[in-house]
Amino acid sequence: MNIGHCCEAPKEMVRGSATSCARESERAASVEVRLEPAAAGWGELISRAWAGRKAGRAEQFRRELGLPTDEPIVMSGHQAEFWHAGILAKRLAGAKASERFGASAVWLVPDQDAFDGERLAYPAQTPKGLVRRELSVAQSDAGHGDKAAGRLPAMVVREGACVDDAATESAREGAASVIAALRKNEGEATAARQVSGALDDLLERFVEPAPTLFATELHKTTLFRELVEMMRRDPGRAARSFNEAVTEVGGAGVGALAMSDDVDLIELPLWRLGADGTRRRVFAGELGGLKIEKLAPRAMLLTGIVRLAGCELFIHGTGGAAYDEATERWFALWLGERLAPAALVTATVRMDLPGGDVTEEDFARAKWRAHHARHHPGMIGSTELEGERARLVREIDAAARGSEARAQLYGQAQELLTQYRRERAGELGELEAEVGKVEKKLASRDVAGSRTWAFALLGEEKLRALQAAIDGAIVMKRT
Repeated sequence: MNIGHCCEAPKEMVRGSATSCARESERAASVEVRLEPAAAGWGELISRAWAGRKAGRAEQFRRELGLPTDEPIVMSGHQAEFWHAGILAKRLAGAKASERFGASAVWLVPDQDAFDGERLAYPAQTPKGLVRRELSVAQSDAGHGDKAAGRLPAMVVREGACVDDAATESAREGAASVIAALRKNEGEATAARQVSGALDDLLERFVEPAPTLFATELHKTTLFRELVEMMRRDPGRAARSFNEAVTEVGGAGVGALAMSDDVDLIELPLWRLGADGTRRRVFAGELGGLKIEKLAPRAMLLTGIVRLAGCELFIHGTGGAAYDEATERWFALWLGERLAPAALVTATVRMDLPGGDVTEEDFARAKWRAHHARHHPGMIGSTELEGERARLVREIDAAARGSEARAQLYGQAQELLTQYRRERAGELGELEAEVGKVEKKLASRDVAGSRTWAFALLGEEKLRALQAAIDGAIVMKRT
């Protein structure tokens, strides 16, 4: 039995007197937003792009898609799914920027991308801690796989769809609102339009619906047809410049296009969409036999087109900002064109969940306190017993090793600690229980600390805080 020489707490543990719960509460209430460049300079970027646009091409492109032609456009977008707060920040920023800088906001939905809108992840509290679970809202998602959201029919929401009883309160409420919004939009023509309509309904308290542009509509434009024709005539130039741009930028997360000495086997940045949503890569030899309405742009071609003729500022998140540096370089190499400026907007908002701010140090500290308190009565305020224990330790140290006196003193110390533990069992038990709580939180840390829960699960207060943070960043004057 250790009565006096157990390890002391590391100094950083002693200094860290604030509880992890207090830190967790403070950070859960915070909203982190990031805008690059600062929004104070966006007005100038938009004005220059509006003045320098090729008016005829821009007006034709926007007219063909039903977009505003009489004022600048601030565009952003994301796939048809229930986004996290970082994506919502782009939507809110686009709306506020268009209001401040005299522009129209347009939301781009890459509905040529694979559909993942039938699943909703949520946190659940289990005896072992928080876990991530998924709710499938559709009666059937059979055959979705890697299929374009803009070619899949709207989902029929599963009867009785709801999260399980272990879901947190905010998750239950948020999931119910998502399900109701999807049901309201079951009459839409595609799954992408259904989810987009549901998102508009969920956001109506925060932002006016923006005109929505779907990527699968771009085949209607003269510009898209012209670019496809350029690829058909010289696929090698289009693909080589694409690959050169990707290599130069690096880290964009975009793979190179397949090249070949056989021109027909050169890969192009297009999708061929089947009626059932199947997506296939397109090679140069196929272009002559494909109807334009079966084609859709892949990521870099999509943002390149809309930044070339569809907007005066494009707002990206962190992922898009990385690959669109390569897009800018590609359009310069391939077409000699400069794209509209881009900005980055993202945010971090976390749910109020236990464990998001717990560290390994917190766990070590809790274990140390529980262990130390069993051997040091002073830890829980037993100053008299602590003094007696300290006296016995000094006398044990002074007594000869192996002597009867030393053994007697050691026995007295054991009796003192046994009595102390019996009398203060409740408080010592609380410290042991705290170890279990912190360990449980630590096991839940990844779930609790996630920033990717659908915004609908966050609750009104957090969404209002995010909106206020975005608004504040955009109305801020240049210093």
